[in-house]
Formats: sequence, structure tokens, C-alpha cells
Amino acid sequence: KPSIGGITTRTNSSDSCGVSSSASSPSMSPRHGLESGGDVTDMHGLELATVLKTTEALVGERDLDTLIHKLILSLMENSGASKTALVLCKGKQLVLEAISSVHAAAPVTVTLHVNKSMDKCDEIPLTIARYVSITLERINLDQSPVDGTFAEDPYMMQHKPQSILCVPILHSLKLLGLLYLENKSLPNVFQLQRLWLVQMLASQVGISLYNLNLFDELVTKSSELESSNTELQRQLTKRIKIQSELEQATRLSQAAVSSKNNFLANMNHEIRTPLSAIVNITSLLLDEQLGPQQLEYLSLVQVSGNTLLYLINDILDMDKIEQGMLSITETLCDFRQCLAESLDMFTPE
Repeated sequence: KPSIGGITTRTNSSDSCGVSSSASSPSMSPRHGLESGGDVTDMHGLELATVLKTTEALVGERDLDTLIHKLILSLMENSGASKTALVLCKGKQLVLEAISSVHAAAPVTVTLHVNKSMDKCDEIPLTIARYVSITLERINLDQSPVDGTFAEDPYMMQHKPQSILCVPILHSLKLLGLLYLENKSLPNVFQLQRLWLVQMLASQVGISLYNLNLFDELVTKSSELESSNTELQRQLTKRIKIQSELEQATRLSQAAVSSKNNFLANMNHEIRTPLSAIVNITSLLLDEQLGPQQLEYLSLVQVSGNTLLYLINDILDMDKIEQGMLSITETLCDFRQCLAESLDMFTPE
């Protein structure tokens, strides 16, 4: 059983800022005890329209700072408090988020974004804040305690507020924060109608804070989804560009293949045909009665023509190789004759 601020507790779960427990109440008079809600049908002059208007304003608010500002101002105007503070649960810590107090005839101002951990906070009594956060029950002190746990709190000893009300802000039994109100000069301030007002606003703030958290999560998810969509759109645009470049390259490649085929077709028709005629006529002339020198010249022409014809066939075979249509056959080759024919083409007269 750990002791927190002099209050003996027994830890059960992790609903209140990471710590939720049942606690034995400190010794105090019945009027200092944890009061139960009373009958709200008798408002005693409290303007119900104003309360409903405030609740409606809190329900429709989507900005946290504006929500807190409206809440604090409404409490300062209608609860009789001279100081109001809002404490929020952030992770496993209680953090003072906003505070307001009355100073003589000066207008009421609300200080937002205080962001001060309760362990280092001297604006409200730490023992009361811890007690409410652990037990999830409100505390209503009708006058400054003279003994007991709360009386030993440094804040209570220094400031001696006459009326204190601290209410947990809950949603589905999970602690979201605390509302702290005090009146430094007057006792018995937070009675039935004002207590009901604070309780009602605390309940509405719990719903609004929960809705704001959901809204923030929705905005975050929407932002992440938008970023994902933007990235997907960028990738799609990049893929479309690459696809366009590939299609253009394919068209250029097809055009190049078509040009090559046309060139080879022209080579086959325009060069091979007359060359074949030259080789064939040379063969016919070699069958005639010619002199030795004429035979030598015609033989050289025939060899050169056949060599050029073989070269053209090799070029055409390269196209067949690219298309996978080349068939290879083995034939006998007279190397000496090939070498002699090659040398004859370069032999000086």
C-alpha cells in the first residue's frame, strides 16, 4: 500500500494517468468529506439558459484552446470561484494546462499553455489533485482545513483558501483531467447549484476532450492518407512517364528494325542480283577458248565476285542470327585454295 501525499492507496488498474486506485478518505469533518450530488430541480436563481448555452458552445468546439478558454471563463463567471485551473492527463503525468484568477477590479484573464507538471506546480494544492486523480472522486471543502492531510499541503498552509472544489474529468471511467476551483475569501461557496454546474461542465468537457482526441486522430490519419495518396500519385506519374518513354523507345526500335530490314532487302536485291550475274557470266567466259592471261584475269574476277557474294550472305546471316532463324551446316573447306585465292587478289601484275 503506497502512500501518495500522505493518503494510503491500493492500486487496482491504470485508468487515471497510468494510476487508478481506491483510497481511504483522510480524516475530516462531514462537511469536508466527498459530497454526493443533490437534486438539481431547484436551481435557486441559476440561469439554466446560460448553462445550456455554455454546454452548447463546448459541444460544438473543435479547437482545444478555444474550448479551454470558454470553459474557464464560464466557470469564473458562474461558479463563484476566485481561481480556476484545468489539469490534463498527458501520458502518465498530471499537467497544469490553464489557470485563471481574479485580481481586484481587473478583468478576468485566462492563461493557456502553462504546461507545468503537478510535481513542480505551486498554483494549486498537490495533495488534493493527487487524491482526486487516484480515487476519481470529487473533493468539496467548505472552509480551509485546520488538520488532516490537506492542511499540511504547502499551498494550503501558505494561501489558506476558504472554499475548494476539485472535480475529475472522466470519460468511460478514464481520467482525462481535473477541474480545480477555489475561493480564497468566502467559505461554503460551492453549494448545490454551483456544484451541479461544475459537475455538468466537467462531464461535458470530458466528452469534448474525448471527441477532440478522436478528431485529432482523424486529422492525423487523414493527413497520413493524403500523404500516401500524394506519394502514390507521384509514383503513378513516374510510372506513366517511364511507360511513355518505353513506348517511345519501342517505336524507335521498331523503326530502326524496319529500316534495317529495308536496307537488307535492298542489299539482297540491288547488290546480290547484279553480282550473281557477273559471277555467272564469268563462269561462262571461262568455258570459252581464252588465252592464259585472259583466263587468269577472269578467274580473279570470279574469285573476287564470289568473295563479295559470301560477304553479303554473311551480312544477311547476321539478321537471321538476331531473329534466331539461322541454321548452321558443316561443309568441307580447302584452306590452301582459300589462301591462294586471297593472295591472288593482291598479287602485283
